[in-house]
Amino acid sequence: MMAIAWEEFNMTPQEAESSLRQIVEDGVTRGLVKPCCGVCGSEDLRYEDGVTRFDSLNEAEGEIIQIQAENLKAKRMLDALRN
Repeated sequence: MMAIAWEEFNMTPQEAESSLRQIVEDGVTRGLVKPCCGVCGSEDLRYEDGVTRFDSLNEAEGEIIQIQAENLKAKRMLDALRN
C-alpha cells in the first residue's frame, strides 16, 4: 500500500492521483517498488481517494506516522511468512 496525503488548497484529486501514479512508476522503474500487491500478489493496482476527518496534514501527522509504523510491521510479518 502506498499513499499520498494532500490538501485541497494546493492540489486537486486528479493531481493527487497523478502524483501518486508517477511516484509508483518511478519506484518501479528504479527497482524500489514491485508492481504488485504485497498481500495477494495482484498486478491490478487500484488508486483510491477519500476524505479524512482531519482539517490539515499537520493535524493528521501523528496518526499518519502511527499507521505507517503499523503497516511496516504488517509487511515484515507477511514477508517472514513468505520466506
